[in-house]
Amino acid sequence: MMLHEGNRFAWPGYDLRPVPRSTDRYDYGLLPPRLFSSLVERFRTIWEVGQGRQVPRD
Repeated sequence: MMLHEGNRFAWPGYDLRPVPRSTDRYDYGLLPPRLFSSLVERFRTIWEVGQGRQVPRD
């Protein structure tokens, strides 16, 4: 997983499609809460020490 890059784009992006039978949902599932928390903390640490970069995706 690449936690040193943060994508910057308009939501929803041109390449995202809504969940079938929906017009406003783009989520296809959730990460388990402990995994999500761990990733957020690692992402925050990387960015706080200046090792992250924004990548434009538009």
